[in-house]
Amino acid sequence: MEYTHHYQGQPIFQYSIHRHSALAQYFRWFQIYERPFTDKRIQNQIEIFHENIIVESISNTAKGALEYKDKLKGFDGTKNAHHVQDIEVKPINENLLQLTADIIYQGIRNNDQPVNSRIHYQTTLSSQKNELPLFTNIKLSHRGEATPQSYKDAYPRNRATSLMHYWLYLIETARGNASVFRELLADDFQLNLSSKNTINTWDQFETWITSVNTSIIASAHFEKNLSATENADGSITMTVDFDWQGLNNEYQPMIASTHHTWTLDNDLDNRFARIRKMDVETVTPFQVVEATHA
Repeated sequence: MEYTHHYQGQPIFQYSIHRHSALAQYFRWFQIYERPFTDKRIQNQIEIFHENIIVESISNTAKGALEYKDKLKGFDGTKNAHHVQDIEVKPINENLLQLTADIIYQGIRNNDQPVNSRIHYQTTLSSQKNELPLFTNIKLSHRGEATPQSYKDAYPRNRATSLMHYWLYLIETARGNASVFRELLADDFQLNLSSKNTINTWDQFETWITSVNTSIIASAHFEKNLSATENADGSITMTVDFDWQGLNNEYQPMIASTHHTWTLDNDLDNRFARIRKMDVETVTPFQVVEATHA
């Protein structure tokens, strides 16, 4: 199921950075509920929060990490799936982002009672220099019951989507710094960026990131047709299409579109899944867009 995004006339390159940074964190939020708890997974969850976090759920409010951790106990042994329908990210000021979203929540309680609800999220995130933003407030509101459907695991999609947005955030902001990508690449990674460009060593990756920074001043990625499935070995296969816009080093506008297939190694205790293999197919070649005049 696709979720929609809203542009609203913001400068496109800054909008894209804001959007990817906020969504990387938002899709991380769900994952603690969608797999059994461990201390490491709980700690990863706490790390997406500002120290003064306030989480206003439908049934209670938690102020600070300690109260939040205590409230988590109520979900122990339950099954939970979060299917995102609609998202909007916009800046409040230079330090704060607002993310609102609507989801369909599916749950199976300890008494085997199924739940299908529409939930609205109103959240605020605080920007961090050269880091992902942190949630300062998360408010959930019940928007009625959803049409009952068979329970569908949302973890593979949410896990893959979080990684994808973080990867794109880094691509758009790394400025030639390859080191920030280490967390997102498996030890034996292989990036097939085209039929003539395969990257499978760290030196090759550093060279590629440097070349991107040299040739592209700014870029924005918009995903569509995303799907993700969990494989028998616990890895995740994700497919997605990207519409790309950029400025080259001569400040000429550029466009492209690509189809991606990613295979992800997934240690559930890591902050993010890791890319083992990336296959990229060009749909619309990277090209300069000729300016038009009225």
